[in-house]
Amino acid sequence: RILINSKGIPEIISSLNTVIGVDEQIEFLSGSYTIEGKTAVYMYTDGAYEAELPGGKMLEVDDLVDFLLKHRNSSAHEIELLYNSLVKLNEGQNLEDDFTFMKIEYDE
Repeated sequence: RILINSKGIPEIISSLNTVIGVDEQIEFLSGSYTIEGKTAVYMYTDGAYEAELPGGKMLEVDDLVDFLLKHRNSSAHEIELLYNSLVKLNEGQNLEDDFTFMKIEYDE
């Protein structure tokens, strides 16, 4: 998960849990996090950033953060812009991995 506050300061919130549905016997850890002020929370699957750039380098979470910071004021269309950018990187073909992305906005 990525949080971006009203000042444009990003924070990556990681988890030690695994993918849901991999094994019925896995126990998941729960936790809590306090969100202060106006904040956008982005939740996503790895298909939202695992794409190959020209030259063979893979996108990483930091690249995703940079993209969101650049486009976060795009009338809340940053998810659509991201998806279209990934498809373009994939030469117009369907993405190889799933693309699941959600934005939740907290307003003070």
